[in-house]
Amino acid sequence: MLRKNSICILYFGDLNALTGVSTVIKNLCTGFEQYKGTTIRVVSSREEDYAASKNENKDGVNSDIQKKDHKNTFRTTFRRLFQFFNKRITISNFLYAWLSYDKNAIKVGKKAYRVANESDILFFHDLFTPYYFRKFYLNLWVKKAKVIVLHNDGEPLKMFWEYFPRLKNNKYFRKRYLNIVKTVIDECDSIILLSDFALKNFLHRFPQYAEKAAVISNGIYNNHHKIEHQFSNNQINVLTVGTVSFRKGHDLIIDALSQMEEYQRKLFNFTWVGDGTILPSLKEKSKKLKLTNINFAGSQSDVREFLKHADLFLLPSRNEGLPMAIIEALGYGLPIISTNVGGIPELVKNNFNGWLINPSSGDLANALIDAARRRDEMQVFGTNSKRIFIEKYSLETMVDKYDLVFEKVLTK
Repeated sequence: MLRKNSICILYFGDLNALTGVSTVIKNLCTGFEQYKGTTIRVVSSREEDYAASKNENKDGVNSDIQKKDHKNTFRTTFRRLFQFFNKRITISNFLYAWLSYDKNAIKVGKKAYRVANESDILFFHDLFTPYYFRKFYLNLWVKKAKVIVLHNDGEPLKMFWEYFPRLKNNKYFRKRYLNIVKTVIDECDSIILLSDFALKNFLHRFPQYAEKAAVISNGIYNNHHKIEHQFSNNQINVLTVGTVSFRKGHDLIIDALSQMEEYQRKLFNFTWVGDGTILPSLKEKSKKLKLTNINFAGSQSDVREFLKHADLFLLPSRNEGLPMAIIEALGYGLPIISTNVGGIPELVKNNFNGWLINPSSGDLANALIDAARRRDEMQVFGTNSKRIFIEKYSLETMVDKYDLVFEKVLTK
């Protein structure tokens, strides 16, 4: 039996950010408190550390998407300018990576000593925070049990290299980041992947860690009511949620719509929830193409209402681990259109609870047209989504599996 305060999560990110990782961490805190009576303490980049009792989100969905703050205009402008140089100059690539990852990891690592010292298990959800914590407090590091979750497709730096390609191509920087990966995963007692695909991919690269690697899928609360799809105004309400980015494939939606006939486009009403660097250009492109059936909702304080009123969920990602956005949609009984990348095929079964496609605008256009033809099957697909969710992705199931991992690492 775990002690009440035996687990400490150290995470370099902001738990109020619109990310799957922040949602998973909050769900873990709430789930362990509810099902196990164990309080997980979190040290994050925010000044005030997170407590499950402060989390008012009982559905476990991305309800902490922050509203736009016009005070951040200067910061946004600076970031875009930095991104411009980031693509062209290696040292700018490194500085942007350091500001995005290392800076907060150092901050969290330095301030985590007291909470970490009082805990039995150090629980990580990124590679940078454990690396710097180890650097600052090596004596404490070696005494504690350590568990890390890799929120990717099993290739630890794949997304990092996509954001910072010049670092991958530079011999010095490539060696630096590969050393961070090796140091952390070599010394952690347990490595958690989010899908069978990710585990297979990981062990292909690191077969020496087979004994301490395992799969635990993300989970959320199972308290959503089954949705009856009404198709208001005879249109299919399509919802997509997440950071608007190339990786998430939002540009493919615009391109897919541009390939359709006008009468086909009118069969759908799209709602985009989220913000991102490519959003302005996509808005401009949709305006030029006169795509009037897209509602750019931006950042929202709560996505549950959007999920409740959706008929179909869409996530055309080019690269994923096991996206929380789809798991949330499964919990609301929504049919899904998504791509056959990462762990998504474990969430979406073609012609069972949705459409599984290649990340291309042509395939997406065909899937949407097919969904319109088969709208009578939407209810069946949605029921199947709910079934998949209940069987594999409930919060209690996730908590039980992590509980077993924690007990195992403590007995080593």
